[in-house]
Amino acid sequence: MTPRRLAVGVAAAGAVAAAVAVGIGRSSPPSTVSATLTATGTVEAGRQATLDFPSAGRLVQLAVKPGQSVAAGQLLARIDPQAALTALSTARAGLASAKAQLLELEQGPSHADRAQLQAGLREAQQTSATAAQALADARDAAAQGAAQLQAALDQANAQLASDQTRLSSDQSTQGAASGRVSSDRASLRADQATLLADQKTQAADQATSAPAQTLSADAKAVLGDQATVAADQAQLSDDQSAFSDARAAVAADQSAVASDQATVRAATAAQAAGTISERQSVDLAQGAASAAALALASTRAGNATHTQRPRAGALASARGAVATARAALASAQAQVRSTRLVAPFSGTVASVGAGVGQLVPVQGSGLVTLVDLGRLTVGASFGEALATLLAPGQHASVAVSALADSVYDGTVESVDPLPASGAGTQATYTATIALSDPPPTLRPGMHVQVSVEASASVRR
Repeated sequence: MTPRRLAVGVAAAGAVAAAVAVGIGRSSPPSTVSATLTATGTVEAGRQATLDFPSAGRLVQLAVKPGQSVAAGQLLARIDPQAALTALSTARAGLASAKAQLLELEQGPSHADRAQLQAGLREAQQTSATAAQALADARDAAAQGAAQLQAALDQANAQLASDQTRLSSDQSTQGAASGRVSSDRASLRADQATLLADQKTQAADQATSAPAQTLSADAKAVLGDQATVAADQAQLSDDQSAFSDARAAVAADQSAVASDQATVRAATAAQAAGTISERQSVDLAQGAASAAALALASTRAGNATHTQRPRAGALASARGAVATARAALASAQAQVRSTRLVAPFSGTVASVGAGVGQLVPVQGSGLVTLVDLGRLTVGASFGEALATLLAPGQHASVAVSALADSVYDGTVESVDPLPASGAGTQATYTATIALSDPPPTLRPGMHVQVSVEASASVRR
């Protein structure tokens, strides 16, 4: 468009405002009053956005630079996506697992699964039967071992009792033989004394020349005594030999009794050790049998659980797990997408706040500032009296001081319903003016003078 100079009518605007004020409450026919409203303003971009990643990460790609024009959806920057991709893989695996579990619940076990369950049950039954037989065998072996050990102990005790009885008998025989030896010695001494006395008598009779009859009687007595002494000596020798035999027998019996006592002690110790060992064997077999029985019961319970129809709660839980896994997958996909920063609209990059390799902060730091220079507007503040005359659609003229006071056409787009200021001072309201054909050199932030052509109906 061709620039033109701005003509300002502030007095007329004041007059219109006064006329409006005076006409309030009168009943005369209305008339139309025109005025030009003026104000200062600032050029603003139609859209402006401060963009950043929703989560922190290391910047691996920066695709734009300040002043560059971009299209809507164009890639601006990218952070390292490895963690997000890993989470995405995990979420996909979780969804697949949840779907598989739900499908298994809905369809139930397959023919192959049922065959495997039956095989597992048969194996558990065989294991339980084997363990039960092993327990019975252990009990039988324990009983046989106990019987053998008791028999050995009983035999040792019987042998000890027999040897003790023989020892007692031989000790009695030894005592009797000892008594006979003592008796024989006493008889021998008595008979020897009698022989000596008769010999003295014979010697005396011979010395005195006793009659032949007396000497003959003495000789007979001496011979008889000598025979008796010889008989006593022979009896003593026999009895001493019998005593020696009896004493040897007693010694042998005592040795046998000592050996029998050692055998009894060994048999008693063997019985005690065998009892402990057999009890341990039985206990181990009992534990194995109990464990096998529990395993069989567990297998039966597990088979029943796998073959019965799923409960409604289990199905609902599985479906909920699938829904949760889908939500987790959607979240992971969104997380992967969030590693790419794209332009929400077409515009110009105003600033870039980081470089490749840096850790970018969270949302709010402003990594990329994007403005839309294709649609510029002007924001102008009007006092409360003038603001009452503003309305959308009114024609406006905008003079840009930075462009040699060039004037451009525009239209009032909107008027803020609330004041921009006014606590203790006069309130001001902001009007947004859309420029019809702004020049390429116009930039946001430039100060302008605004003139709005307004009209109002008043009563005289």
